[in-house]
Amino acid sequence: MNLLSPKILWIATNNQDKEQEFKEILHPLGWTVKTFRDLKKEFEIVENGNSFAENALIKARTLAKITKQPCLGEDSGLCLTAFHNWPGIYTKRAKGNLTNKQFNQLILAAMKEKKNRKCIFVSVLAYVDLQKKIEKIFVSSAKGVVSKKFMGKNDFGFDPIFYFPQLKKTYAQLTSQECEKNKISPRIQCLRKFLRWYKF
Repeated sequence: MNLLSPKILWIATNNQDKEQEFKEILHPLGWTVKTFRDLKKEFEIVENGNSFAENALIKARTLAKITKQPCLGEDSGLCLTAFHNWPGIYTKRAKGNLTNKQFNQLILAAMKEKKNRKCIFVSVLAYVDLQKKIEKIFVSSAKGVVSKKFMGKNDFGFDPIFYFPQLKKTYAQLTSQECEKNKISPRIQCLRKFLRWYKF
């Protein structure tokens, strides 16, 4: 299946941390990762979909129209069981202009009196090729609990408060050397699903 250039993969994001995660997987495979930041112009996408998949598609379609190339769009969020899966698809909107640390502090404060601290991190990756009229969705998720305090040095997203009881660690405590995070990260699992499909 020859859907992409083996050298360049466009990903619809302005987030440098997400870009770095994708590069860690794709660079060893010989692909150069390009994002909105490579267009040398600010692009703010209105993520008004009713699901993670719709938001991921909105991003991928937008970048595909600009680049005229096949593109990937990703949407993800934290779903808190105690709050009926809030913030979920509204994660970006709920965060607003808050820093990662400020948003996590808000969540910890909201969870302070909650007995049910279960949560799910969901990631959806959308592949769009406008020329070949191909759209494909990949979904992955991870179950955990909200920690009662910040744990770990990595301040990317919800990493310091997303705790895995079986590992006794938060995302922020997982080391890249051990490759733990890339084995269980929903975002990376989505990318691996895409790569398996791409090689079909």
